[in-house]
Amino acid sequence: MKRSVAVWCVSAAAGAILAVIATPKRGEAAYKATCLNCHGDHGKGGMAGPDLIRSTITMHDEDGVGYGQYLKGDVHLKAVKLDLQMSQVADIAAYVHSRVVET
Repeated sequence: MKRSVAVWCVSAAAGAILAVIATPKRGEAAYKATCLNCHGDHGKGGMAGPDLIRSTITMHDEDGVGYGQYLKGDVHLKAVKLDLQMSQVADIAAYVHSRVVET
């Protein structure tokens, strides 16, 4: 089962609220570009990062919000600083959640 996540983003320039549908496919590409080096090929952990599939962050995440909070928190910022848009975080979360279902 593939999971899509709807994320509400506020466009500062337009002053409008936009719905962004996160997809595991885009999330896989974003994951490979930003997370793979630490968390491994499929999110099962790597040399520098823990297993995301069995992570409490993944288990408690809703619509990428938990991921967004964690990525901007002190623990993750000590390891690596990522400049991701919320839509990218939601895509990565959708990908990781799809991996949970597959494993």
